[in-house]
Amino acid sequence: MIVYIDADACPVISLTEKNCRDYQIPLVAVKDYNHELHLEYGDVVTLEQGNDHADLYIANMVSHGDLIITNDMGLASLVLGKNTYCINFYGNIIDQNNIDFLLHSRHVKAKGRRNKKYGKGVPARTPENNIRFEQTLIKILEEGKNEYIR
Repeated sequence: MIVYIDADACPVISLTEKNCRDYQIPLVAVKDYNHELHLEYGDVVTLEQGNDHADLYIANMVSHGDLIITNDMGLASLVLGKNTYCINFYGNIIDQNNIDFLLHSRHVKAKGRRNKKYGKGVPARTPENNIRFEQTLIKILEEGKNEYIR
């Protein structure tokens, strides 16, 4: 298992880095050159700025059993076809059971923005968000590690 983070504007990089280090799971954070990021554990891949460069890089690199951390449902839909784990920044699991709904929601929101209808935006991140994310992350890291031991 390798953990890939869609690292541009990701609020859970340090939590992910800590847990990957604790479980000795390889970590790759993918970002464009406009974002500054240094990790003590794991690798940082810096790409040219552009639409979907990081997404396509991650989609091309992942394989069965890897974990992708992203809030981008387009990227999530690409990697799920490779039998990966996928979670968002809030610790919600993204899988074949909910990706269609999540993509539809993304479409409806984008359509609203094009028609000048805006929601309230993203709520402020809470400590509970971090706790839920970390709980989900640990569960998947343990499951993934056990998969390779069998």
